[in-house]
Amino acid sequence: MAYSLSDKTPSLPGAKSTSPRVVTRQACDACRIRKRKCSFAAEEGIRWTNAPYAPEPGRTCHNCRRTDSQCTFLLPSKARGPKPRRDLRYNTAQHSASPENSLTLDPKLANQQSPLAAEISPGSGVAAYATDILFPRDLVRFILNDYATYVYPLIPVIHRPTFELDLDSNRDMHDLDFLALIISLCAVTVSLLPSRFQTYRTFSSPLPFQTRSEMADHCYKLNQSFRDTRYFDTVSHQKWASTYLLGVAFHQTVNNNLWRMLEVESMQLLRLLEVQHLSSYTGLNAIEIQLRKKAFWLMFYGYVHQMYNLRNERLMFLDPTTLCDLDIEGLMPTPVDDEFISSSGILPCPEDVAAKSLTAGFNIHSRVFSAAVIPPRSNTQQVADYFHLKDPILRLDSLKSRLHHLKYMLDTIVPAYRPWLPRTNDAAPEKEFDVANYTTRPNRFACQQATAIFLSSTAIGEFPSYV
Repeated sequence: MAYSLSDKTPSLPGAKSTSPRVVTRQACDACRIRKRKCSFAAEEGIRWTNAPYAPEPGRTCHNCRRTDSQCTFLLPSKARGPKPRRDLRYNTAQHSASPENSLTLDPKLANQQSPLAAEISPGSGVAAYATDILFPRDLVRFILNDYATYVYPLIPVIHRPTFELDLDSNRDMHDLDFLALIISLCAVTVSLLPSRFQTYRTFSSPLPFQTRSEMADHCYKLNQSFRDTRYFDTVSHQKWASTYLLGVAFHQTVNNNLWRMLEVESMQLLRLLEVQHLSSYTGLNAIEIQLRKKAFWLMFYGYVHQMYNLRNERLMFLDPTTLCDLDIEGLMPTPVDDEFISSSGILPCPEDVAAKSLTAGFNIHSRVFSAAVIPPRSNTQQVADYFHLKDPILRLDSLKSRLHHLKYMLDTIVPAYRPWLPRTNDAAPEKEFDVANYTTRPNRFACQQATAIFLSSTAIGEFPSYV
């Protein structure tokens, strides 16, 4: 029921017209989550509205118009006072299956780009999920499970146990950085797994996007809407991960211009965190140290591509002086899985288990990349000399040494990552977190082998310049 000021106040001669805006008693869902002022433009005076949807279908508030999204009013109002003691955690899959709890939407709003799909009764007092601005929670969890299984072994930007606890406790309801990370994880997973896209489209809560590019674009708009003028006053690994993942997503969807901009932003965030210096890790807990070391190597992979000038980029993650001072082994993450790392330190891990961990494979890949720019078994002075070699003969000898090292370095890796060895005694994984290790080791070796061949080819390509 709406109250119009123009209906209740008589028109007086010379009186100024009322302000052409609509004031809502309840902000739209997106503004409530972002804690922004929600206001609509109107052709008449101030009106109070308690309608469950926007004042008119298709109308959007100023904030949603800037992010190119549709206003919805599906989040229930929270009851005042202390929270009830009982557990009000909401199971999306079970709740959506009960027809009596479903919420019938206006047909004009049913096909909006990013619907809030928490099917709850407004008077139930159960809080919806912040991720509903993207798509329903059950689909979010399904995609995040695919990330943990298929993408995480190659792009490990989270600590799995901590992330799962934060997701279960609905941390995204009050932490916009964590919400942005979830959205970026969904974006990169959908972009990197085209074979799974149709599965997401036919899910019980289907993906509301026609293409992977449309999905990445919408995730980018949402994450940008979370930022204000003080966003960069603090930097964190979580902010870097959100930007880096979106950059990878746009690289996969062939939006190269936006990919480059996001790569530069993520590069600068890591430089501000000083992850290339071991002294910057003092005072951090074991989880944060592990995450930042992995972040360094993920950015280092792109740096090596820039070193070979394959993309003609001028902005670099590292400079030759910094590269000379790198402690390669000190920057390697601890070769254990996330389940053996807590905020208080590294838990005891059997040597055979550590050798088969995903992080052990990650470190092998990192050493392949480092071998492309840093001569094997070299000290700081030798690295500095390598970058300033002017004599063609010495330069050629250095290239031959690098090529030989790249050619044979995979012959010395741990048995768990040698796919040419027989695996007759390889038992199926007993624990849930071993599944990713068990299923992705062959893919991990394929990436390592492809990287070694690629880097060897580029080294061979330099030979004619010195022969």
